[in-house]
Amino acid sequence: SIFVTPDLLYKNIKISAKNKKTEQSIDPKNISVQMYVNGNKVNGSKYISIEKNENFVNVKINSKPGYSILEIIVKNDTYGSISSYNFNLIPDSIILDVSKDNFEDSLAEILNEFSLNEVYSNKIVNIYLKGEISKSEKTDETSSSQYNNQNNFYEKIGNIICVNENSFSNFKINLDMSKVSGSEIEEIPSNAFANSIDGNYSVPLCLNSMILPNGVKTIKGWAFAHFPLSTIKIPSSVTTIESNAFDGSKLTKVVFEENSKLTSIESDAFSDCEIQNYGLLDNDYYKTSNDGKLLISKNNSKPSVDTFLRQRKYEDGNDMQCLTIVAIASNIVSLDLKDT
Repeated sequence: SIFVTPDLLYKNIKISAKNKKTEQSIDPKNISVQMYVNGNKVNGSKYISIEKNENFVNVKINSKPGYSILEIIVKNDTYGSISSYNFNLIPDSIILDVSKDNFEDSLAEILNEFSLNEVYSNKIVNIYLKGEISKSEKTDETSSSQYNNQNNFYEKIGNIICVNENSFSNFKINLDMSKVSGSEIEEIPSNAFANSIDGNYSVPLCLNSMILPNGVKTIKGWAFAHFPLSTIKIPSSVTTIESNAFDGSKLTKVVFEENSKLTSIESDAFSDCEIQNYGLLDNDYYKTSNDGKLLISKNNSKPSVDTFLRQRKYEDGNDMQCLTIVAIASNIVSLDLKDT
């Protein structure tokens, strides 16, 4: 059995091995490591440094010029056998604990690390955030993080994504924040993820999907305005999506978690989007039809009507409709359409 333990950025890797039959540890002197770059064996000293102690082999990665793997070879003196294992140096998933100091710097460094590898061109990387955010961490002035001037967890994440232009030139990410907890996550503030309000994106499209933390209650107006995002999962805890929350965000799919507590979608919440489908939603205020359209429930006496009727036009004059109204509840007695 070969055990490979990388650090967060895959710069230092510990390797050890055990005999499957006896469960005895293999002497590290019987473990050898060779590096391959883009399928070709390379001079190891140029790219990696190897140190051995009585327990494991420590490999320091000096450079990863392309698609890189470590070939780990273990010789078993007792049985005269040899085992080998190829370890990919470029992971497709990363887990970050947001409760750790300067996690923002780690996230920014990881994204930059990915951007330097051509193998990630047109690939999708999964980033999982977990852990509890405390208010003491939010206001910790002793933190050395360059993102410490951002007061809110979401603003920190948005700042990393929106300003780090080079990191998003050749790959997309799935950002999963469902395991993040703490009182600070209950509200996504205005402009937390907002990009340029005139529609001219300062960063290329980079986000394939985003899953919001369980516990979010309010998505404030303009929170994701003009933010390059394809799919978002909205947890059941969300009660309010304010005006222009996702205005021009390029959304094509919205997924509502089961047992949604959503009671209010305010005006222009999804204006200038390209949504083709809404996931299952069924409560006393909103529902989705079998063909993925968003409907006003019969019990919703004060819906934001222009959210459903608003139309905008592309520059070529063609209509772009972000939501399609399918049915109007019988208890709505009038519609003010003069601005739509």
